[in-house]
Amino acid sequence: MEQITPTVILNLDSILPNKKQSRTVFDSDKLQELANSIREQGVLQPILVREKGPSRYEIIAGERRFRACKMVGLQTIPAIVKVSDETDSMIDSFLENAQREDLSPQEKENALISLWRTEKFRTPRELDKALGYQSGYCGGIIEAREFREQYNIPSSITTTTIVSTRGLEPNVRKQLLLMVAKGEGKFGQVRAVRELKSVVERAPVRLVEKILNETIAVDDAKKTVELYEEAAKRASLKPLASALAEGELSPVVAEKTIKLYDKLEQQGVSLDPNVVIADIEEVKRQDALDVAHGRLMEDARVAVLTGRKKSVGLRIQDDGGNFVREVTDIASKIQRWGIPNLMTAGAQRWKIAVKYFQDIDSKMHFLLGYSRPDPTEVNEN
Repeated sequence: MEQITPTVILNLDSILPNKKQSRTVFDSDKLQELANSIREQGVLQPILVREKGPSRYEIIAGERRFRACKMVGLQTIPAIVKVSDETDSMIDSFLENAQREDLSPQEKENALISLWRTEKFRTPRELDKALGYQSGYCGGIIEAREFREQYNIPSSITTTTIVSTRGLEPNVRKQLLLMVAKGEGKFGQVRAVRELKSVVERAPVRLVEKILNETIAVDDAKKTVELYEEAAKRASLKPLASALAEGELSPVVAEKTIKLYDKLEQQGVSLDPNVVIADIEEVKRQDALDVAHGRLMEDARVAVLTGRKKSVGLRIQDDGGNFVREVTDIASKIQRWGIPNLMTAGAQRWKIAVKYFQDIDSKMHFLLGYSRPDPTEVNEN
């Protein structure tokens, strides 16, 4: 049982600061205010110490008062001597500062971890009880610190942010935290992490990879997950759900497709599963072509905006034909047939195909403002 003596007067020279004091930063202005108050009114509350040897004491609580007395030039200070071990001293110091809200979040965390690593507590719950915290608080802090150290999470990521990722697979958790570290978002780290976590926990594996590799925007990922969950519940939309799970459809195209199917079903059309599969394959091809075309046009615009080519070059100059339609048609056929099948058409037809592709390639180069390739450099054999 702990023993506490009545208030005694101790020489300041006999008192040592606690090396494991929870608080590591002392505000100089506030310390000076306290010194001024002690100069006028004396020490109104004794400090708490424990014996460290003959006529030697270590501060448990009250180091600010101790420092202020030295600033004033006092020789003695009122104190209460408590018989306790080092762990008890650390707990008392922690509680005294925490209750007065004198500890920064980092100081509080470091003190808590130091207490846990004394190995005097069998479980984090025992530490919760000793410090007066709600069950689970210390466990979250301890687990977050261990995760930070094991996976080298930068100090810019707060402990609260790490705690909010609990439950995710470790590598996914690490990638998500590093992703947030690069850009917190307008709502801060914790809000950004919770938003991402809610998507990652529901998303298929391939979509999670796209999120963590930042090849899909968070808002698009959220919409994709919502559409995936909706499609997965309906037997007729299983092919669409699979395409979304593989990241083969944009959420805009998927949403339009669902609306089209719903409209047909409302009109009494019974969708054949095999036809739906074929339709989704076509939608995937068209979506991929649209994305490629979008990138092509963006490259062309960049070429104009950066002065690499004149704006007139953006116009597709084709002798009466529809350039985009031709490219789309050829690309679709290549996807459907495959290069090996095209080659089996025979050497002469292959030469014709090569010549056609040369023309298409020249038009592509013209559109982007690059020099036209020399057809003789292409091997037609």
